[in-house]
Amino acid sequence: MVYITTLYLVLAFYCFGALVVENDVNYPTWHFISDKDFPVYHQKLESYLKVFFKTPLTLYLIISVLFLWWRPRTVKRLAVIIALLLYVYILVLSLSSEVPIHDTLNHQKSHQLISTLIFIHHAFRLPAEILLFLCNTYIM
Repeated sequence: MVYITTLYLVLAFYCFGALVVENDVNYPTWHFISDKDFPVYHQKLESYLKVFFKTPLTLYLIISVLFLWWRPRTVKRLAVIIALLLYVYILVLSLSSEVPIHDTLNHQKSHQLISTLIFIHHAFRLPAEILLFLCNTYIM
């Protein structure tokens, strides 16, 4: 149980940090990359994100489900359920609205699509990410 708890917390905070860096730091800088260079840059970035971002996010989902059953008694089940629901919301939002935009950006730079990504993040994902961070801080 200690290992699952530790892995849950490490992945939770790693993923939060990765989301902040990717969305709040990286996205706004994309406007400064030339139209010609952007697709190659974005494709390379996506290949790195598979290893350092998508793999930990997938592991976090699996560990979150396991954490529902194998958690310390002091951790309230409701807190874990809320955290899991917030994470699923973030995941569904990403897959339904952001992944199609990224697929387009792999082939062609669009300032409008980059601005849309930033808007989606600020309006919908960031509030859920902050709530998830607070929920995981409570769990800790």
